Amino acid sequence: MKRSFAHRVSAVVVAFTAILAGVALYCFLQRQGAYTLCGLLAMAVAVMAVERTVHTEYVLTDDGVLHVVRGRFARSIDIPVAEMTSIQPRHTLLHLVRYVLIEYGAGHAVAVQPADEAHFISEIKKIQQRYDEKETIQSGSSPDDDGSAGNGSAH
Repeated sequence: MKRSFAHRVSAVVVAFTAILAGVALYCFLQRQGAYTLCGLLAMAVAVMAVERTVHTEYVLTDDGVLHVVRGRFARSIDIPVAEMTSIQPRHTLLHLVRYVLIEYGAGHAVAVQPADEAHFISEIKKIQQRYDEKETIQSGSSPDDDGSAGNGSAH
């Protein structure tokens, strides 16, 4: 069963988009070549910001992979839960934006902003516990696995 988590919309993103829309409107009202290009650029960035905010989602699958989908124009990231080394809720310098920092693999990190941080982190921890239990069961399955028992073959 897949578990999807929605992206949290922050006030900073809303303000950034509103400012870009205002800049684009101002530039379009000037009716000059350079202002029109500036307005088109501001509008394009505003559309990208809205699209990324609306279409970002985080999907946890039962096979232990977190799919981070950041809109239609950005590449998705697949992170195996077993490779995650740290999951920490954090905030920016002025406490304007909260996010969850996920460190995985060999020095890789990704910041995500799920709407329900606590539930998101608890679901990842549950999947990690299942993997830890499977590894414990597999590693302790037979006392002769260490190779210390003689099998009658000479080297």
